[in-house]
Amino acid sequence: MISGKEPDERIVNGGTHRSQDTGAAKVIESKNIIDFQTYCYWYNKDQWRSEAVRFSVRRENSEGPFILTRDDTKVETDGSFLTKLQEIIEKHKLVSKNGQYEHTYGIPPEFTDYEIKAVYDSGEELHFITNGGPESLWCADLRKALCDELVRHGIEDMLPPIEDRRIARFDLKFNEWPLKTSYATIRTEDDEDGKRPVHFVKMVYNNETKSSEGMKIITIPEGFYAHITELVDQTGLKDYSNGKIDFPDAFGGGGMMMGMGMGIGMGMGMGMPLQPQEQPNIDKEHTSVIGYCCEGESGKQCNTFRYGDDIPEGLKEAAAVIREYLEEVFAASDYAGA
Repeated sequence: MISGKEPDERIVNGGTHRSQDTGAAKVIESKNIIDFQTYCYWYNKDQWRSEAVRFSVRRENSEGPFILTRDDTKVETDGSFLTKLQEIIEKHKLVSKNGQYEHTYGIPPEFTDYEIKAVYDSGEELHFITNGGPESLWCADLRKALCDELVRHGIEDMLPPIEDRRIARFDLKFNEWPLKTSYATIRTEDDEDGKRPVHFVKMVYNNETKSSEGMKIITIPEGFYAHITELVDQTGLKDYSNGKIDFPDAFGGGGMMMGMGMGIGMGMGMGMPLQPQEQPNIDKEHTSVIGYCCEGESGKQCNTFRYGDDIPEGLKEAAAVIREYLEEVFAASDYAGA
């Protein structure tokens, strides 16, 4: 822990100790952080493990630049990075946790003792220690901010291997009543056996009339996947991966779930018995859907399936940016078939 507090060994495993600083502010007027420290965990979906996120930002002397420190790595940073950290604090309303100190004994470290300490130019402070979890959204945002800042300085060790990041196949689909639209890599007779397909297809189906509204096949243009890779990185599309592809059982069969899904995934991750999950009765045709699959050059996949109220606004925005590019490609390309 940042604070250096030692656990109270008198408390048995599973017991939780909580305390509250009643004088801690629940409103912080300043937005200018001058000293920041954090310790939390983030779930790495590529490697199916939790990784610690620990870093600090502070001046080493009153007149010097801000220094970002992560383990043995130190880089000079500036106020723009601290502004991003403040935006995360505000986005997740973390000031509401100010003065809370919580520790549960005898459970894995990735489920307890997440800490933030921020000092502002006004002298105000934010400090809390709370039981957390590696899928906490504010931890994911802190990890992404740290990774982006280190990449800006040429440090890429927090990124997946380059062969996983470079996309070699990409599929995207939407269900927007009455139309269901799919953009996907497709294999045709022109493709050589044993090699990746070189064609891309757009298919539109009308759920109301139960009929196709067209299929267009194009030859994948030069630079297509390089630009898809760039857009996926820029929009943060992979941040919305939930390991699901196709329709889940609630949509009427044919569904398949990969990776760490909620409920089943938590049982697998913590050694608890799997419990059957009651599936809601969902109108497959009228329910909005966004799904995608990114496959890296290594063959590793990152995918998601979100429907109804489970579709985050950020995913809608990211998918819209990539869809716009796909539409431009289809508009500018000669059809290889129809």
